[in-house]
Order: sequence, then C-alpha cells, then structure tokens
Amino acid sequence: MTSDEIYEVLTSLGYTLHDRGSYWQTNALFRHGDNKTALQIYKDTGVWRDFVQNTPPLRFEKLVEKSVGGDREEVEKILSNKNFDDLIGQRPPSCAKIQSEEIYPAESLKKLLPHYRFYNDRGISDETLKIFKGGLATQGQMYQRFVFPIYNEHL
Repeated sequence: MTSDEIYEVLTSLGYTLHDRGSYWQTNALFRHGDNKTALQIYKDTGVWRDFVQNTPPLRFEKLVEKSVGGDREEVEKILSNKNFDDLIGQRPPSCAKIQSEEIYPAESLKKLLPHYRFYNDRGISDETLKIFKGGLATQGQMYQRFVFPIYNEHL
C-alpha cells in the first residue's frame, strides 16, 4: 500500500491529515477527539500511535477498524481495493539511535553493583536507588556505567 493509498483511505474516513514529513498528524475521530496532534500516522507503513491514550505503535488495519466502529466487514471492504498485504507485520520506523530492542532476564539485575556514591553526592538516597533497581554494570555494553532498568508495560 502506498502513502497515497493510505492517505486516500484516511481522508475517505473523514480524517484531516497534517503533513509532518515522514508522518501525518490528526485528531482521533474514532473517540471524537479534538486534539489535532493526538494521532501520528507514518506515511510509508500506516503504523500509528495515539499519544493522548499512550498506545503502542499499531498496524494501519487497527486504525481503520477503530474508525468504522469495529465492523470487520467494513474494514475488509475499505482495504480490499488496496494492496494491504504489503503492510501486514510491518513495524514502525525505528529511531536512528536504537538498533534493536533487547530484553534481558530479571536475573541480570543481580549482576549490578550497588555503587551509589555518584548519586549519593547529589542528594539521592540508597533507598531511592534500590527502589529503581539501579546499579553499576560489571560487563557487556554498559560496562562501568550506572544502569537503571527500563520495563516495557506492553510485553
């Protein structure tokens, strides 16, 4: 599906798209939203996010489905004239700094050393640092760096 086809589908559903280069921004018609920057839709894939509801990146098909009230027949009808198969399984463009998402087992946190002096000198207590499970890495890409684990709520 080309960006022109994605544009055509969205405008036929009533979206007013604001061009931002590699993506469009618009309001969330499916929930009667009035924030014109709530949705970000990538032109090349149709992958979109709702920043107001803080959704993860979702496939174009899901936006069409929400826009027609969940009516699967209507979704199929809208997308049947388009080469939608090209987009199945596509992911959103990634940030240039991120090569790939890595998931580490929880046991790897046990390898972090409680070397808190840097943060203690700046007024952050040991108790606070323990809550966030931070520590000094002793190996790998983060060797000799203080690490705070980041958790993905969508996994």
